[in-house]
Amino acid sequence: MEFIIGNIAIKTSRKSEKSSSLAEDIKMTRRLIDGCISRFNNQSDNDRIEACIYELEALKAHYRYLLRQARNKKEAN
Repeated sequence: MEFIIGNIAIKTSRKSEKSSSLAEDIKMTRRLIDGCISRFNNQSDNDRIEACIYELEALKAHYRYLLRQARNKKEAN
């Protein structure tokens, strides 16, 4: 499955893949969040600021999902 933010597509891990893939997805999403915050801080156009806010909220929701998946996987082991 792909998760698309702006022009960036993130491929989410499937249950059959290794946990390292989940860890890589978490790290990538964290980097995307940091990049979005950086872009937000450098914007002056109201429409671009609004776009960054929506992008950031979507990334944060995806990040929470990935953390929940990692937590569930850890509890299952």
